[in-house]
Amino acid sequence: MTATSLPKAIADIIEPYLLSLPEKVQVALALIQGDTRHFIGGERSHEGVTYLDNRQAVFEIGSISKVFTATLLAQAVEQGNLTLDTPVQTLLPFSLKQSQLDGVEITLKHLANHTSGIAHHQPPGLSMYAILRGHPWVPFQYYTEDRFEKYLQYSIKLDATPGTRYFYSNLGMSLAGYALAQFSGRSFDEMIEKQVFQPLGMDRSAMQVAAVKAHILPGWRKSGRRAPNWDFQAISPAGGVKTCVEDFTKFILAQFSDDPSIKRTQEPTFKVNQGNAVGLGWHMTTRPSGERWLNHGGGTLGYTANVLVSIERKSAVIALSNLNNVNHWAQKLFNCCCDIMQAIKSTTLSTDKHN
Repeated sequence: MTATSLPKAIADIIEPYLLSLPEKVQVALALIQGDTRHFIGGERSHEGVTYLDNRQAVFEIGSISKVFTATLLAQAVEQGNLTLDTPVQTLLPFSLKQSQLDGVEITLKHLANHTSGIAHHQPPGLSMYAILRGHPWVPFQYYTEDRFEKYLQYSIKLDATPGTRYFYSNLGMSLAGYALAQFSGRSFDEMIEKQVFQPLGMDRSAMQVAAVKAHILPGWRKSGRRAPNWDFQAISPAGGVKTCVEDFTKFILAQFSDDPSIKRTQEPTFKVNQGNAVGLGWHMTTRPSGERWLNHGGGTLGYTANVLVSIERKSAVIALSNLNNVNHWAQKLFNCCCDIMQAIKSTTLSTDKHN
């Protein structure tokens, strides 16, 4: 991909963003407009911006993984195996320390739309545990299924009646993934591989770093230091997916299909505030024009990702970056995606010649 092949309206958005990044940082973009897919890869270099084809380079996408977990849940519901109102306690081999409040049990829907009442976003003591073991930059690798089970049995606490308040929670979505795995009798990783990656032909997508090590780009911290890759262990359902923009495009194109499981994830299940709601995994924003965007962001120590989707226009923007998501970098990437989504309303994209 070269700068001259970009529509001017898009180049005027992307190039200033890329120039603001530290050197060696790459961004892989996919622009979708109906049946048209346009891939753009860029790296901030000493001279300015170098355009390249990095559509098959693998990035960590962090919390966007929650949409994949929610898709597994929707599949189970559509197959008639579970309902969204199934109490999670009925799927577990042990009793939760607290499974209900005010007589309302935590259901699978509550976990998938962040209304379970679990106010903890991260596992308590996650960072300190890793620091004490001398590896502060890879905290999730120590959060094993055994530790998660102990948290669920002895420490989980609800801060609101399930279904009444929105608390964004890695722990909640991880419990949803854990429960689905217990019900299916397979590991969560196997479920994602067999039910999502393989059917969509996402050949460079995985839950474990080792499976894509030959293709994953090095992640960078703001300081210019390399960031170690993360395997999320028990928190994988909330943040463990590694993928490339070409594969991710296949998942987003599926959002425009008639697949009832996909459609179910897109249905609003809880109103967060004026103009914002949540479905299963997806967050939803109603724009001033009345158009509704599905959206999710994600980040790890060395990566930031965003995706915006308009089902109405069959348009989307995917952005993957190998720069950490602290401070203003994540917001800048999100703003870039929003500007591109607005621009492609009035810009005709040409199908990428490599497709």
